[in-house]
Amino acid sequence: MKGTDNALTVMKAEIAYSLALRLKSVFDNPRSVMEMPVLDSGGHPAGQVVMNPAGGEDYNDAVSDFIATGVAELVDYRLLIDARKKWCGWARFLSWAILSLLLTEAAMAGLLFVLKFLEYVPAKPWLIVTFAPTAAGLVGCLLPLGFLLYFHDRITGIREHYGSF
Repeated sequence: MKGTDNALTVMKAEIAYSLALRLKSVFDNPRSVMEMPVLDSGGHPAGQVVMNPAGGEDYNDAVSDFIATGVAELVDYRLLIDARKKWCGWARFLSWAILSLLLTEAAMAGLLFVLKFLEYVPAKPWLIVTFAPTAAGLVGCLLPLGFLLYFHDRITGIREHYGSF
């Protein structure tokens, strides 16, 4: 996941730089910085206040233009975060499935050992039923592998696109 964190850092820096470049023209434009008169309680001029261009029409147009032209980078950033989160979830599921399978196998082996020690021979259908937890455990271990591969490929594709290897 370290590489993914690096990719997110690079992507965040690129997005911030693109936004800063787009907003630079707004903040450097002397027309966008206005001085507004301040009135006292009697309605008389009491001085001037410099108004920040943030929230103004030029600012909103610049942000809208940035979003329209940089939507691919924003979407990739969100997809990478989402893929990492889902990959981690499936990896956790796989870990718990493996642990559950091992514990179930140990319990079944212990049970069969005790039955053998007691010289009790269970019926054949009962022995077949003891394999059901093993089958379910194997499916539980194999199912997440497809999802892990899918999200790993998505993460790798985005990282390759942004040269974060």
